[in-house]
Amino acid sequence: MNFAEICLPKSMLTSLGLPDIPYEVPKLYLDHVGIDLDAPPLAAMLFALQKRAEDGKTDWLKLAPAMDALVMALLNCGWSQMVTMGHGDFTIMLDEIDLDENVIAIQRQGRIIAILAQAEHGRVKAQLFHPPCARTIEMLIGFSRNADANGTLPYHGSPWNSVEDAAAGNGQIYAAMDGRTYLAPWSFGVGLGWDQQPIDEWVRARSVLKPWPDDPATGAIAIHAFASISDLLQTLPAEEWEETILPDFYALPAQVTVEPAPEVEPLIPLNSYNLAQPEGRSTFLASLYHDYQEGGLLIAVNHVWDCLDKPRSERCALMAQKVGKTGTGRRALVRFFRRFLDETLYEFDVPDLPDRDAYESFDAWNRECLAHFERLETRMAAIIARYEAILDGRDPEDGTNVPKGVVIKGPWGRIQP
Repeated sequence: MNFAEICLPKSMLTSLGLPDIPYEVPKLYLDHVGIDLDAPPLAAMLFALQKRAEDGKTDWLKLAPAMDALVMALLNCGWSQMVTMGHGDFTIMLDEIDLDENVIAIQRQGRIIAILAQAEHGRVKAQLFHPPCARTIEMLIGFSRNADANGTLPYHGSPWNSVEDAAAGNGQIYAAMDGRTYLAPWSFGVGLGWDQQPIDEWVRARSVLKPWPDDPATGAIAIHAFASISDLLQTLPAEEWEETILPDFYALPAQVTVEPAPEVEPLIPLNSYNLAQPEGRSTFLASLYHDYQEGGLLIAVNHVWDCLDKPRSERCALMAQKVGKTGTGRRALVRFFRRFLDETLYEFDVPDLPDRDAYESFDAWNRECLAHFERLETRMAAIIARYEAILDGRDPEDGTNVPKGVVIKGPWGRIQP
């Protein structure tokens, strides 16, 4: 349905007791009926708000004061109050309902909009607790149809059976997820679950319930206005469809979702590794490559320098020479570790994964992918093993010097293995 905004003078809004917000009427109403700003179309304005309020993207609570004020303005203009509202095809009974009985609620986003209960002869009665949107009113009308000329009701069973069936449908779940009104059964009273245990959220919602309006008979005006404008629009020529744009005032505020930062295990400090142990040196190098990279260069240099036995400067020079670099002392260590990072981060070639189309089955392709990753891990392990041997003062090309479960006391005399 298309809508058109109307601008009422502030003096007119004040005299009618209406809040100063944007008001609309159905565009079809404006085109074929027209409006007189000296006698605003209150029913059409209320109808437009009711239709807007049913949208899950609408800030429906913000519209409630205006809807309430329009009902009171219609009352002051002579619209009738009634407890039983008859309107052609339906008759809605408004009455006070015992919330401790078997009832069905019309709910929305943690609030109770209306309560439905079984009346005489299986009919339905309702009590309002909030200005109803179009969807709520259409529910009430749908469950309150009159019998036809043959005395047959348009329900399978009684009207109350129809309410029970509707409340049990999956559509209510989807409506709730969309932020619209939905039916919820309370077999043991509002706030008690299927196991008759209290549900805190709804116990709190029930505790703040107040009938709307103060006189239940006044609530019929909201339903009467909706039905009257709906009937009128049905008699007018069909309108061309236009994309409906929700006015900014009506829309829910944009929600900014802040994703919680993923929990990350704290990194083991580089200077905590025991370099007197082969495993400590290997994990130290692996952490420098995988966790710290360029940012850990100076930390690695200082940690090695602090742990080396004398003569430290010469030991560092030998390490640098074995990777094709020059220098002594810390400068040699910097060049040594830069070469290590170059080999692991920038020169380490990672071939593409195997082409899936080249394999007859997924399993065959998956096996080749796993083998591909294993080859990469083997190559990286070989680089780390070579640099671990150099750190320990050993010849990386001499396989006989690779430690096999025996602690080799290399240049790490300044700390205990």
